[in-house]
Amino acid sequence: MAQLPFVDMRPFAGERGERLSRPTWPAPAVGHEFVRRFGAVSPTPGGGLRPWDGEEYFCRADAAIGFQRSPTKEPGARLEVVHRRLFFNGRTGRVELAFRTPDRGNTADVARTVAELRVRVRGARPCAFFEAGSPLTRLLLSATTPVARRGEARKTRLIVAGMPLVLVERRGIRGEGLVFPMEDPDGGVLLEHVLTGPSEIPAALWAVSHGNASDKLAIKAVRTHAIRLHSEYEAFAAILRACLRKDIDPSASETLRDYLHTASRRMLRASFGGLPQAGVLAEMAKARAALAPGESDSLEAALQEIRPSLRRLVLDAAHLRADPVDGTENRTLHFNVITNNFSEGAIVTVNSNSNNISIGEGAQVQGVVGSGNTVTNSSFGDGGATRDRLGELVEQLIAQLEELGPRVEGGTEDQVELARAAQEELQRDEPKPGRVRGFLSSVLLGVKEVGQAAKPVIETVDAIQQLVQ
Repeated sequence: MAQLPFVDMRPFAGERGERLSRPTWPAPAVGHEFVRRFGAVSPTPGGGLRPWDGEEYFCRADAAIGFQRSPTKEPGARLEVVHRRLFFNGRTGRVELAFRTPDRGNTADVARTVAELRVRVRGARPCAFFEAGSPLTRLLLSATTPVARRGEARKTRLIVAGMPLVLVERRGIRGEGLVFPMEDPDGGVLLEHVLTGPSEIPAALWAVSHGNASDKLAIKAVRTHAIRLHSEYEAFAAILRACLRKDIDPSASETLRDYLHTASRRMLRASFGGLPQAGVLAEMAKARAALAPGESDSLEAALQEIRPSLRRLVLDAAHLRADPVDGTENRTLHFNVITNNFSEGAIVTVNSNSNNISIGEGAQVQGVVGSGNTVTNSSFGDGGATRDRLGELVEQLIAQLEELGPRVEGGTEDQVELARAAQEELQRDEPKPGRVRGFLSSVLLGVKEVGQAAKPVIETVDAIQQLVQ
């Protein structure tokens, strides 16, 4: 599943934001309404998903976006097109492309193939999928603006594309993602943050993992939840930046103030629609902060004309400063536990208000999921022995890198710093395995060129990665 999210800020712009009255989003008339240059309105198979609005209907997008060549011939992964759709609720929306692939390769490789897929947006030059947001929003702006207003509308920045998202769905609970920010505890469906693409591929890459017996509705719920959280976060960030540019003015638009209030309150909740969201939003914020450094003061100034309570709420949401979860109440924790007898992982549920929870002899915590819950101290399930061994191995790695320095062109100072960053992460109360693996992967990239001399470093990194599951 790949999506290009966008936000339409014309409802906040008064007369400057005039658009066609049909379709009547978020409840368009099936069989009677359509989006010009995209397609007709149709009901979503299986219906929508409450409480998310705008999921009940879609417009076909086959006429708006096509492919430069058949996706089945892509070298990275053979892709069979399932659908091309436009979802919209009158404010936030997405152009969604769904694919199937018979290739069971690395999740990140499949996602990259989708992100780099060459597409043709109507009226624009061919480009990679992750670059198609701007031409699609220009097409949508023209298609939904009265003819007399189109020239003026082209000068505005009132429909803005967000960061693309590629979401890979696969069977199997144990994943290869960096973190496990969310799970549906009833359905056993896991959402993983795989990676955020490098600068040349600015796309969020996620994976949804599930077992063969997982309920289809549970899978749909997690998938839709992730997609909409991404869309809503991107929309919120775009609207804040539009306020900074003075493209829209919250003091002059009650509709905009209502949106800021509702969106901010929703983003600060630990869960939404019965599913956790704090972990997902935290990962989004790490990858793409709603506000860049230095923008907070400017935004506060831009919001001076609205009531102080709303201003504080918006600023808190911009930084995701949600209230901490009360650790004293009884909590249900869901662990992905790897044991000697169950290599594929199993979900273990514990109801406890204790800080010390036993997970069984020889078991290992793969990831912790749920609303704001983490495992500390016993993260490796063996009374701290693994943590001690990791500390020894990282010290060994730093010494090896320093010794290898004279043999590497430019030295190994950068690699030593990366190893120390991994060491610092492992010393945290709640270390994130994905960050550690990321640092170590960068270490390897810098030393592999020296060949056999790097073998001790490679072996030590491999030993660390075996322990950091």
